[in-house]
Amino acid sequence: MNSTTVRVSFCATIILLLLYAIPVIADQVPITIKSGTLQDVLDAYSKSTGTKIVYSNGLMEGKNSPGTQNASPGDALQQILLGTGLTFQMADNNTAVLKKKKPAEKQPVAKQQENKTEESTIQQARKEIQLEEVTVSAQKTEENVLDVPISMSVFDDFTIQDRMIDTVQDIAKYTPGLEIINLGCAVKSSPAIRGLYSGYEAKSSTAGLYIDGIPVTDGTGFDESLMDIERVEVLKGPQGTLYGKNTEVGVINIITKKPDNETKGKVVATAGSDSKKELAFSASGPVVKDRLYIGVSGKYYEKEGFIYNASKDKTEDDRKHNYGKINFRWTPTDNLEASLIYSKIKYDNGANAAGLATDKDRVVFSDLDTFNKNEVVTSQ
Repeated sequence: MNSTTVRVSFCATIILLLLYAIPVIADQVPITIKSGTLQDVLDAYSKSTGTKIVYSNGLMEGKNSPGTQNASPGDALQQILLGTGLTFQMADNNTAVLKKKKPAEKQPVAKQQENKTEESTIQQARKEIQLEEVTVSAQKTEENVLDVPISMSVFDDFTIQDRMIDTVQDIAKYTPGLEIINLGCAVKSSPAIRGLYSGYEAKSSTAGLYIDGIPVTDGTGFDESLMDIERVEVLKGPQGTLYGKNTEVGVINIITKKPDNETKGKVVATAGSDSKKELAFSASGPVVKDRLYIGVSGKYYEKEGFIYNASKDKTEDDRKHNYGKINFRWTPTDNLEASLIYSKIKYDNGANAAGLATDKDRVVFSDLDTFNKNEVVTSQ
C-alpha cells in the first residue's frame, strides 16, 4: 500500500467523524432566545436547531412566550411553551408537533375531602408513637418498668400531685388489689394486697413498706405523709426473694425526691368541709454547690369531727396533726452519695371512731375525756 492510499483513507475517516460529530455537538450547544410572541420565538428556535414545528391553525394566536436561556434543544422547547397551555410531541428526530395540554380531571369536593381524610389517617397511623419511659427500682436497680416481670402500679410526682395523694392510704384509692384498713385512729392501719393481711394487733405486716430502701415492719408507717416524693411503686405478689420478711403479699416502695443544685419551693393551702384546714410547704436547694444539698417540708392539718357528744355539747373525734421532714444529701465524689432523712408526725386527735355504737345522727353521751396523741418518728 503506497502513501497516497493511506492519506486518502485517513482523510475519509476524518470526514466521516466530522459528519457524525457536528450534529451531536450542535445538540449540546445551549440555546438562548429572547421573549416575544410565541410565533416569533418558535421560528427562532426552528432556525437554531433545524427542528420543524407543526401545529394547527389558530393554535398560537394571542400567545406569548418567555423565551429560553442557556438550555439544550429539548429543554429549550419546554421553556418556550411555559404558560401557553401547549405541549409538544416529537414525531421524529427533526419534527415537533404542538398540541393543547389536557386539563386535569377535577374530582368532586366530597371525593377530595374523602381523599384528604384518608391520607391524614394513613399519615397519623404511620407516626411512631413513643411512650414515656418509666424508671422503677422494684428489683433493687433502676430499670424500665416494661422490663420488670412484676405486677405493679407506679405513681410519679406529677400523678401524686394531680390526684391530690397526701398519704399512703390515698394510694390505695388508685391501686387495684390494695387496701389500707384503718382501725379508726392514727397509726393503726393494716395493708391488704389481694385480700391478704395481718391484723394490727400482730404488730407485723404481710405487705412491706420501704422508704428509700429502709423497711417499716409494722402498720405505723402506713400513715406516712407523701411530701417531696419522686415515685411510689406498689409491687403485688410475694417479694421475699429480694425484700425478705414481711413481704408475703407485696411491697410498697416510696422514693423521696433528692435535693439538687436547683433552688425550688412551693406552698399549698387547702380548705374543706367540717372546717378542714391544711397548709403545706416544701423547699430545697444547694448548701454547697455540687456537694451538699438540703430539703425541708412540713404540713399542718386540722378538721372538726362528726361524732357529737351531747353530754359535753361538742364533737369528740376532731383531727389535728403536724408533720415535718428534713433531708440532707451529700455527694463528696461523683460516685459516692449519702443521705440523712428525718421526719416526725405528731397527732393531737380526739376520740377514736373504732367500734363506736351510735345511731344514724352520730350522737353519743359520755363524760369521759378522750384523746389520741400519737407520735411517729422515722430516720434513715
